[in-house]
This record gives sequence, structure tokens and C-alpha cells, in this order.
Amino acid sequence: MGTIQEATLHPNADSLYIEIVDVGENLPRTVISSLVNFMPVEELQGKKAIFLCNLKPQKMRGILSEAMILCAETKDKQKCEIIMPPESAQPGDFVTVNGFDTPSSSDNRLKLKIFQTIAKDFLINDNGEATYKSLNWLVNGQNCTTRFLKNTPIS
Repeated sequence: MGTIQEATLHPNADSLYIEIVDVGENLPRTVISSLVNFMPVEELQGKKAIFLCNLKPQKMRGILSEAMILCAETKDKQKCEIIMPPESAQPGDFVTVNGFDTPSSSDNRLKLKIFQTIAKDFLINDNGEATYKSLNWLVNGQNCTTRFLKNTPIS
């Protein structure tokens, strides 16, 4: 779980934002996201969100992205919404799913192909709750949710 401290337009791409994110580590992470067409930059300032922090950092248009923000997105990619952790969540809190092990640290790198394999089972359900294999994503025992999108994949 992280909090976006600052968001700006990417200088080399009209469709990308650069976000500086507190994920509970000594230093904030830089995250590049393609949310420009879905929300104004002002809406991202101070926003809590779920970030995948154990992917290998990757350059996007010349700037290193050190995590990935997770969103609900319609299959036609016309609507996108950030998945919200519970209001009480703090930067660095882990997302858990009952029955699955919690990672010991964000240094446990997940290969992109593995992520793509498991991501097909990420879904926002009828109640707007983020799930993995129909089991709810939890932060401190509370659901991660969307406000508007339901029955959509998570990407």
C-alpha cells in the first residue's frame, strides 16, 4: 500500500504520469503510470493506492519505474479506476489474501511472466471488491475496493 506524494506529467510521453510514492520504505519510489486519460493529475495528489513493488524496475520513456499501481480496467480499456485500500491503511501495509502466504519483503522479485500468469485471476467482483481467485484482497483485515467499476479485470 502506498500514498502518492506528488504526480506530474511525464516529460517524454503525453499519456503517462510520474508519481512519487511513499510505500513505507526509507525513500519514496518513482512510479510511471498510464492514467492520464482517466483522471486529472490533481486527483492523484495524496491518493492511497495498491502498488506492486516486487517487479523488476523498468525504464518507461527514459525514466525508471520502481513499482506498478494496480487498477480496475474495463475490457475495452475505456474506463479505469485506482483500487483503494481501506481508509486506515498506512504506507507499507501489505495486501493479503486468506490462504496465501504474505511476502517477507519487497525485495522478493516477481518475474513479469509469473505476474502475468497470476494476474488473470485478479478481478473486481460484483461488490466492487478486489479479489484473487474469488478471495478478497485485504489490508489489515479490511477489503480493497473500487467506487464505480464492478466485474472488471485488475491490471
